[in-house]
Amino acid sequence: MFTNCMMSCTHSFFELLQVAVGERKSLSRTPSAADWQQIHDIASFHALTGVCFSALQQLPVEQQSCTPELLGRWFAQTEQIIQANAGQYRLIPRVAEDLQRQAVDVCLLKGQAVTLYYPQHLQSMRACGDIDVWAWVHDGAQTEIMKRCVTGVQQANGKMPNLRFHHVEYTREGIPIELHFRPTFLFTPWQNRRLWRWLDSQKRNFTRHKQLNICLPSTEFNLVYLAAHMFRHLFDEGIGLRQVMDYYYVLLSYEENKTEIVQVLRSLGLYRFAQALMYVLAVVFELPKQRLLVEPDTQSGERLLHRIMQTGAFGQEAAQRRFAGSSSKRTIAKTCTNMSLFRDYPIDTLAEPLFRIYHSLWRRCYDHV
Repeated sequence: MFTNCMMSCTHSFFELLQVAVGERKSLSRTPSAADWQQIHDIASFHALTGVCFSALQQLPVEQQSCTPELLGRWFAQTEQIIQANAGQYRLIPRVAEDLQRQAVDVCLLKGQAVTLYYPQHLQSMRACGDIDVWAWVHDGAQTEIMKRCVTGVQQANGKMPNLRFHHVEYTREGIPIELHFRPTFLFTPWQNRRLWRWLDSQKRNFTRHKQLNICLPSTEFNLVYLAAHMFRHLFDEGIGLRQVMDYYYVLLSYEENKTEIVQVLRSLGLYRFAQALMYVLAVVFELPKQRLLVEPDTQSGERLLHRIMQTGAFGQEAAQRRFAGSSSKRTIAKTCTNMSLFRDYPIDTLAEPLFRIYHSLWRRCYDHV
């Protein structure tokens, strides 16, 4: 299965990512102009356009064989990414201040928080999505937190946000924001109880970023949280190599004993996924063996890599939109797509459709909040 992914352009794309992270200096072959177009398209598919452009600039001159037209377009796309990152970092302190007026504590999650693990020259080149913020009230009930989140968004944005199971969605100054009252979720009640209890216990280890005026999670938090988040998206919108690259840099920065993190992942039913993820990190980014959380599993890792390369960032959601206008057909399409995961994650594959039903009922109950 994995050999089907290892066509020449995909292999060169992997090597380009290894150049980006400093694991190699050049490609094993010089791509043709047509190859560079395909490499660019793969990078775009995984939201790694800016990172790969940085790597392209580091290659020996004789390997920078893409056409001037592609080079100019690639440069322009990278500049857009740099400007988008700057805009988000300008907005984050104001978002945090608005929420703090509602007497809630806030923490920056995922994208812009994880970007700070990247080397300085890559931080502005990581493609940003939305701004993710986790809000909580000490000793506050979940409904109270939701109410304060919704109230804060209404006052800052002037309209009702879109409520989901774990966050509210809104836009400010053209930038999408997800305000989380739950950091993320899995598909069974017992997984969620363990996950939320452990994530809550990590708040004491958060640190405040002075320039952004917001708390940042600890590395331990990110190692568990990002794994859970990717696993959930594996069943939903799909994951791309940008998310895997985020995990690469978080894991690369972790110098402590990995035993506790592995135990937490095992208790959440994520050990098998962690093994597959370590395989992807080793193959695509050449993460050194001593940095791996667990021993990679080749078979499940090959299947995970195949799925990542097929779907890319949010690729599954795009495929399911072919059934636009029919909720039942979208549901059937997603369930059929996810059945390929049964071999590696049987409990979650069976639980995910049931959770979708529960989520639908939950939204009907809380849409008035």
